[in-house]
Amino acid sequence: MHFFRKQRKAQCINTRFLVANISICLFHRFRFGRSNEGKIEFSTDGAVRLSEIANAGSVEFHNSQDVVVSNLQSSGDIVFNHTRATLVDVVNEGAVTVKAEEVTIYGVVNSGTILVKKGAKVYGHLQCNAGGTITIEEGGEWSKEREGERNF
Repeated sequence: MHFFRKQRKAQCINTRFLVANISICLFHRFRFGRSNEGKIEFSTDGAVRLSEIANAGSVEFHNSQDVVVSNLQSSGDIVFNHTRATLVDVVNEGAVTVKAEEVTIYGVVNSGTILVKKGAKVYGHLQCNAGGTITIEEGGEWSKEREGERNF
């Protein structure tokens, strides 16, 4: 399938839904519900929205400075690489890896693993760490709030 926008050239999405291999490039907004047992990979400089999915596969985000992941239950892998992302109401039973840039979290329940790599930053609060593992490599950062910002 090809999608067109006035301000951009053709955008691409290759997909086989449910047990999926999905590759998305130069795509601004993408939402779908149901489940993923394959691989979803976003590589874009545009905004990405992923919500209401049960993930047992792999989801990767590359290069976007505007990613929002919400209402997601994941027993698979989620990777953020050179992105600025926000996670809202996510249940992680798998593995989340933050490789570079920053991720802000709200209402996340972790019973899996979270890895913050060197050069990556995570801001916000876990709702609950239910037996999960959080590893912050040297040079990585986890803070409840950004400098100059107060959470009330």
